[in-house]
Amino acid sequence: MLIADEDPVRRLMLYDLLSRAGFAVVVCESGMEAIRELRPLDHPPLAILSENLRGMGGREICERMRDAAKEVYLILNCERVTSDILAAGLDAGADHVSAASAPEVELLAYVKAGLRAVVRRQVATQ
Repeated sequence: MLIADEDPVRRLMLYDLLSRAGFAVVVCESGMEAIRELRPLDHPPLAILSENLRGMGGREICERMRDAAKEVYLILNCERVTSDILAAGLDAGADHVSAASAPEVELLAYVKAGLRAVVRRQVATQ
């Protein structure tokens, strides 16, 4: 799975949380790094993207993944989730929009649900 966040403390927290849960994690500091990791055919199945990334924001990455029909579950992390931000994120192609301050247990539950959704999509297309 992929984490893209400019905040080094947040990146470390997410990396630690997901690594302890047994996931292999790729960490990116910018939107351009994240899009490079998501382009190949063997891209991570799930990405947690900060809304505000240097070079290319999380919402734009969601749009590009949607337009390219990439099978990747996208969680857009925002500082504050309002109805407008939630709608814009989902319209852009995010599968889930989450507050950056969400409890770890909640984020981990969304990650697990996202991975289940990826598996169901793969089975449905076979």
